[in-house]
Amino acid sequence: MNNIVLIGFRGVGKSTVGRALSEYLSRPFTDLDEEIKKTTNSTTLVDYVATNGEEEFRKIETRCLADYFKNHAKNSILSCGGGALDSKTSQNILKQQTGIVIHLFCDFETVEKRLKQDKDNPRISGLLEGEALKKLWSRRREIFDQMSDYNVNAGRTVDEIIIEITTIMGKNA
Repeated sequence: MNNIVLIGFRGVGKSTVGRALSEYLSRPFTDLDEEIKKTTNSTTLVDYVATNGEEEFRKIETRCLADYFKNHAKNSILSCGGGALDSKTSQNILKQQTGIVIHLFCDFETVEKRLKQDKDNPRISGLLEGEALKKLWSRRREIFDQMSDYNVNAGRTVDEIIIEITTIMGKNA
């Protein structure tokens, strides 16, 4: 069995689905954002970016992604941050790993609603809303579509998403 990598825009539920999938499959789970917090000794990514800038944050993020694939056992589940694949270097790291890359997606209105409800969600690219947020969502969605092996609609219950992912895995066993 190989790794499962969850990618998608912030607010689609990558961490929630990753934790639930980890429990269901009895596989280790890593949240890339949590790894960055450990690496930088930061309590929040917002504070880290405010102090060090987005460029420095993206460098740390890319290093943490590379370290994950170098140091972690196979058969694990990784949730990438929403902007992790903005970097070509990170995209190349992901292309070289073995496993299934799943793009969790939902429509823009659902993402926008979830982000407004989530007071702790890092706004790495600034406090975007409306058309600016939609433009970022659109640009990143193209990247996620290119980088993924499968697209899974995350506008459903976690159980429904897990059923679809495990069905995909069965096809790739």
